[in-house]
Amino acid sequence: MTKTEAAYVAGFFDGEGSIYITYNPKNNFILQAAICNTNKEILEWICERTPLKLYRMSDNGKRTKPCYQATAGSKSAIEFLGQIEPFTKSKLGHIEVARQFMKTQIHHRKGIKLTEEERKEKDNFRLKMCKLNGRIKNGII
Repeated sequence: MTKTEAAYVAGFFDGEGSIYITYNPKNNFILQAAICNTNKEILEWICERTPLKLYRMSDNGKRTKPCYQATAGSKSAIEFLGQIEPFTKSKLGHIEVARQFMKTQIHHRKGIKLTEEERKEKDNFRLKMCKLNGRIKNGII
């Protein structure tokens, strides 16, 4: 990806993208970077230049246009964020939390349960990301 393309993608991501950490009952925490939009062509263009993968979001009956999501998880998400980081304006704090979170993933092995201490550490990163995303108000998600 050229610097000009990276700058364009960063601006698009600043406006339309999100970075979040999810938790599932199998005791796994996953970093995600995603862009949602109804313009499939622009998301295809972005996916051709980044590790993001394109998916059509399910229709909940409220949308009038199909909506698409370009997304990457874990290592691919960090690779994508590294591509756009020099040009992003509003997601620098999110990217820093994502990098710190991924350092905790180095020792995580598939199928090995997290200790309570590891789970709390990862959940703290998830809560930091929720706060940056404006999803925590008065300590409630």
